[in-house]
Amino acid sequence: MPKKNPVFDPESDGYDYDTATAAGMKPDPATKHWYSLAPVNPDARKQHGLPQEAQVVLKGRNHPSWVKTVYGEAERGNIILQVGGRYYSVPADWHP
Repeated sequence: MPKKNPVFDPESDGYDYDTATAAGMKPDPATKHWYSLAPVNPDARKQHGLPQEAQVVLKGRNHPSWVKTVYGEAERGNIILQVGGRYYSVPADWHP
């Protein structure tokens, strides 16, 4: 089982295992890699006015593979924005 942070810091080099597991996520069985994004819970979506397509970023901004997530989302037509203290992947044309 991965080491859980007591409180995830979106600016850290950590990973939000609590949100990932609450969303029913597990690491990829073949690679053991945890996914970078998870669905946004309905309360956070409503609180921040996020679009339906938004996903919460599970790794901190200083995580070694943060840049890979940013580039991957750009290829999908998304940007990563900080909203309400967390980072979210949203469509490039969406603005809070």
